[in-house]
Amino acid sequence: MAAPAATETRAERGARTRRALLDSAQEAFLEQGLDAASVDRIARGAGFTKGAFYTHFDSKRALILALLDERFSTQIERFRDKLAGVGEPGEETLAAATDFVENTLSDRDWTSLFLQFAAYAARDEGFREEFVGRYKLHQEQLADLLSHWNPRLAEVAGDRPIEASVMVFALTNGFVLERLIDPEIDDALFGESLLIFLRGFEALSAERGAVPFSAPRD
Repeated sequence: MAAPAATETRAERGARTRRALLDSAQEAFLEQGLDAASVDRIARGAGFTKGAFYTHFDSKRALILALLDERFSTQIERFRDKLAGVGEPGEETLAAATDFVENTLSDRDWTSLFLQFAAYAARDEGFREEFVGRYKLHQEQLADLLSHWNPRLAEVAGDRPIEASVMVFALTNGFVLERLIDPEIDDALFGESLLIFLRGFEALSAERGAVPFSAPRD
């Protein structure tokens, strides 16, 4: 671990310690699993004491939730960068979702961690409630982003863009899981799946008399 600069402030030192603990936790979870990885192991891996751990996190569960918050925030920023509003809506949506899957697939460590978190949530009701709360907030953030990016999405989705967000998440997670099980699955298949999904929205648009989602913006 690099020595901190002499001019490092207390806030900077705290941020560095927190970062080291998060990185150590991810390594410990991948090596030992959520249950076996102890607070002591996480603290030692970061070069600190258990006291330092509890200065930043109330519990191991709080640290896990911090990892989720961090990842979800990064994902939303990636979507925001890709949905710049300068291209054709359908193409930008496809590009953003494809980037999301490619980024997820390239980070197998995070995929493994996320599956561990989901399995933990399935057997621990307290953690499940907190996990679901954050997951729903993430879905709402994506829905809000999509709605502001192209208001026609609300028309096509029947004024329920959150449902479109949930379906995108379900489609993406399903593909990532399939790809994790069988690495030989062609990544292009996800793009085709998403295109079919978008065409389904086009059909709903026609039935409801709304302007097609993929139509150019005014």
